[in-house]
Amino acid sequence: MVDINYKNKIGTRCKRVLEGFKKMNFFGGKYIIFSNDFNLLNCISKMPVLTVNDKMKLVVHVVLFLYSFVTFSQHTYLLQYEATFTTSSSQPTWHNTIYYVNNGVDKEIYDVTSIEKEASVNIFYIFTTNNPITSLKAKSVSVSGTLTSCTSIASLSPIQTFDRCSSNSSFIMKAVNGNRCNNALITKFKLIEIEDFKVVNNFNTVNNDIKSCETKSLIMPTNCNYALEYNIPNNLDWEELLTYGNNASIVNISQDDFLGLQEGENLQLRVRYSSLKGEIDINAYSSTLTYKLVGCSPQLQGPVVPQKTSCSYKNDGSFTLNFDRDLNSGEQLAITLFQKNTINGAFDIIPAGGQILDISTLSNKSYTWPNNLTAGQYKLKYQSHTGSLSGDDPSWTGNSLETVDLTIGNAAPVNFSITSSATESCFDSNDGYIELQGSRESDRSLFYQYSTNGGISYSNWLPFLNTNTTRISGLGKGNYRIKVRDSQNCMAKK
Repeated sequence: MVDINYKNKIGTRCKRVLEGFKKMNFFGGKYIIFSNDFNLLNCISKMPVLTVNDKMKLVVHVVLFLYSFVTFSQHTYLLQYEATFTTSSSQPTWHNTIYYVNNGVDKEIYDVTSIEKEASVNIFYIFTTNNPITSLKAKSVSVSGTLTSCTSIASLSPIQTFDRCSSNSSFIMKAVNGNRCNNALITKFKLIEIEDFKVVNNFNTVNNDIKSCETKSLIMPTNCNYALEYNIPNNLDWEELLTYGNNASIVNISQDDFLGLQEGENLQLRVRYSSLKGEIDINAYSSTLTYKLVGCSPQLQGPVVPQKTSCSYKNDGSFTLNFDRDLNSGEQLAITLFQKNTINGAFDIIPAGGQILDISTLSNKSYTWPNNLTAGQYKLKYQSHTGSLSGDDPSWTGNSLETVDLTIGNAAPVNFSITSSATESCFDSNDGYIELQGSRESDRSLFYQYSTNGGISYSNWLPFLNTNTTRISGLGKGNYRIKVRDSQNCMAKK
């Protein structure tokens, strides 16, 4: 363990980093220096209490610390880089840097720096840029000193074009070969553009199901070579669904692709960017998608059959769902109903009676909603399941839900008006009449009754003589009170 003190003037940032590494005991192994932060390298190199080896150990941890917090945003790239660099300088202080060019300005991707005669790098390095990378270049430098015969002039490579994928490291070798003292053996080089596997597939706590009867399309997070791996409960380790190579950008999967995968079990998927199966570097893999395999619900046969309210002023609407099959033994149907909010347009779950989670039987493959509904616009979501299910169960919010739109209307109101009337032609002739015209729901008929004593008593209900019109005849002198209803006992409201 190295004891770190601050006799010289060291920047606050460097001091905090050194203190952090001291607490984490990062000085217990042998590492080489490769860093993309020269400010930290400079402050570390000025520490008189650290040996050369300790400085080298510290710098590599600084690098690992820095890029461990990279997140996916804007343009994200993965660099696989395996190389060994040597120098013939008797006073070795040198570095070899990879750049991308952004609007004519060199932006560093990765730098291998050493104060010894040999350094090796073997990494998967993730970094982000504000703009897409279209060109690459490299630089090799040996720093001159009293004991060195090398030049301090940087050797630059020509610009090499880049289009999302490259395994061409020749531009690095051109920079190294242009230096009088440095040499390199590059065994692996690959730079690819990648995206977040979860983001491109809209994966979240809601969208995390795969139906056993359907095919699911997965968008791959890179247009470069990759392998697609999976893991299921029956497997001891990850297996390849697609071996490493130039695979499709969209891959369709189904239950049949995963031998032994059963309903209710989880399927894990990830992309491997390395050609080596079993690669141990976590940066060589995408994020992992974990899907639950769920059974397929009965499918609707035709649209939902809405049922209007029985009368225009009642709230007793309903609907019927007709399915392609009955429920299997142990299978239950869950339905949640949402009504459109007339104020903000959102669909809100009906707070009372809007969710039924344990429907165990259908009537001739049909189900009629048992709770009264007001007229309006609705969405219903349903799925079948086995076992118990709560309204906040994650499986009840996944993409296995079937969504259906429906509208429940009011029955047409019963209305009527008096179109004509006549008094008696003679005293006590009782030949007066009143003619009525009414309207109602199209498949219903109209009835009327009247009272001659202010509504104390009424005549029997009598049908309209015609579809929408009738005459009440044989009337004597007096005041009449009239009621009209339809054949479903819906009253005309006046």
